[in-house]
Amino acid sequence: MMIRGIIESVSGGIVRLISATGRVGESFAKREFFQHYGFASRPKPGAEHVTLIAGNMLITIASDDRRYRIELAEGEVCIHDDLGQKVHLTRDGIVIKTDQKVTIDAPLLDVSGDITSGGNISDSTRSMAADRQIYDGHNHIAAGSITSPPQQPE
Repeated sequence: MMIRGIIESVSGGIVRLISATGRVGESFAKREFFQHYGFASRPKPGAEHVTLIAGNMLITIASDDRRYRIELAEGEVCIHDDLGQKVHLTRDGIVIKTDQKVTIDAPLLDVSGDITSGGNISDSTRSMAADRQIYDGHNHIAAGSITSPPQQPE
């Protein structure tokens, strides 16, 4: 048997517990909310749920929230939240959308293609723009004379 209804609350922690309603007169509190390995979410009140009933055991196995659903083409996948942030695996590539800072916490980042940026790129010492100011204006001593700065496009 199955209950389909609206989530009232989800408590945090390693084991997530859900309180929700179903059809008229159906409700339950603090029952276990199972999720797929490697994926964790905490649905907001008002999201939908599917809960299985086996004897006196209730286990919520799925949730969805139409308020934040993303339009997808066939075969696409998207991880998203209620703030509009998303990682969207599209037919044309991966799109990451956020108005917040993105942090990559890794000892080494290996990129096999080009990196482009609409802004400045910096490391722990200075920015690439600062490097250009230092090095684009440099000169050398050649045959006892000081050369002119390089004539390279930026």
